[in-house]
Amino acid sequence: MAKEGAIYVGKGGIFKVSAPTGEAVNSVGAGDSTVAGFLYKWQATKDAKEAARFAVAAGSATAFSKTLCTKEEVEALLSQVKITKL
Repeated sequence: MAKEGAIYVGKGGIFKVSAPTGEAVNSVGAGDSTVAGFLYKWQATKDAKEAARFAVAAGSATAFSKTLCTKEEVEALLSQVKITKL
């Protein structure tokens, strides 16, 4: 959903995950980074909401950079990513 964020649907419920603000530089790999971010955080926490939040931050961090995101770039965006139960 690009700048609109993402929707998470799973056993934990249905959530709207907002995207952080920033300038899109290159969207190549943003979707892959979103999936990778979700899997990374899910593996570590088994918390779907936190995994979805990290996923959107990872996809956004990649879109905001010329290359793939770094963990530091993702963590810098996390505070901007909000989750709303639908």
